[in-house]
Amino acid sequence: MRKQWIVGCILSLSVVGCTTGGYPSAKNQFAGHPQAEQLAALQRQSAPQPSWSDKLTQALTPKSANPAGVNPKTDPISLGFASGPPNAELYVSMAKMSDQGGNSAHARSMYQRALTMQPDHLEGMLALARLEDREGQLDAALHYYKQAVHYHPQSAKALNDLSLCFARRGQMAEALPPLEQAIRIEPSKQLYRNNIAKVMIEMNHLDGAMQNLASVHPPAIANYNMGVLLHERKREQEAISYLVTAQQIDPAFQPAGALLAELSTPATPQSSGTQLATGNAPATSSITVSPEFKTMPAETAQRPVGYGPTMVAPVR
Repeated sequence: MRKQWIVGCILSLSVVGCTTGGYPSAKNQFAGHPQAEQLAALQRQSAPQPSWSDKLTQALTPKSANPAGVNPKTDPISLGFASGPPNAELYVSMAKMSDQGGNSAHARSMYQRALTMQPDHLEGMLALARLEDREGQLDAALHYYKQAVHYHPQSAKALNDLSLCFARRGQMAEALPPLEQAIRIEPSKQLYRNNIAKVMIEMNHLDGAMQNLASVHPPAIANYNMGVLLHERKREQEAISYLVTAQQIDPAFQPAGALLAELSTPATPQSSGTQLATGNAPATSSITVSPEFKTMPAETAQRPVGYGPTMVAPVR
């Protein structure tokens, strides 16, 4: 009955209007029919509304476990996610966890499996080489360092590590070219300049060592570092000359003055803990030394037991 009344009301809008809506508007009088918006609104009002029982049934009906548009095979947090077969990255990650936990045998097997799947995996090769390096297996370490450089000849990190492995084996002539190439790739990196300076001093190329240090350090620090490296090789008179120069350049540079006083006093035992200064702080700063340089590290390193004659530390 109500629906019939609404329809009759719609039909009479253009002439006399609806009893509940007052007089028709001027627009409706000229148009001769109701607007589309009014028709849509009246149709919505006339549509049957769900009963309270229908609403209750809808609320209690369980929804689908997989919402529309979500594919469990592409959703990474779904148990049905298709991640594919294990790859080299997965095995390298597992190897690193075992390596950090001290399980070298398992780490080695995981690194080798990764390299079987992807022979040119740089991080896998370097990580395995460093593992062998730390355990004193220099032949195996050298093999993987060479392999890393073979596949990645522009990796300064791989070149640096290969050079240091040669140096630990006492092969200084072989150690020099990879570091020179690493410096050509990253000329401003202090680590590579420091390492090549130590190799050059082992080869008695003092001018070349000084030139490399001076390219990345202020003059006082470069001379001081030369003094430290020569002091490590028991070349005390040469060390003193560089330390004197460092102190003349910057009298407030305390490490140079302290080591110079130590070397100039024969009765004072020589310290084995002298370290090279970095160029990260001004020469007059009290924070001028770094334990990293003296051990001639790769990216990270720890001093080994029994390595010689240059005491170049294996990488970590």
